[in-house]
Amino acid sequence: MLDEHRARWRAFKKGMSVAFLGLIIAMIGANTPLMWMGFLIMFTSPFVTKKSLEKELGRVKRQRG
Repeated sequence: MLDEHRARWRAFKKGMSVAFLGLIIAMIGANTPLMWMGFLIMFTSPFVTKKSLEKELGRVKRQRG
């Protein structure tokens, strides 16, 4: 149970770091095409979180045997 919670937390942190990176890029490139690229990166963070979560939970299941 604790391992699954840690895996979910790691996946969430990866997704949020991608969202934060997109926000920083969007703020730097205000009113330029770079801003839209930053927004695109921000909006892909849920997919990064989902893929990372699948990977982390698979790792937990392999460790359990």
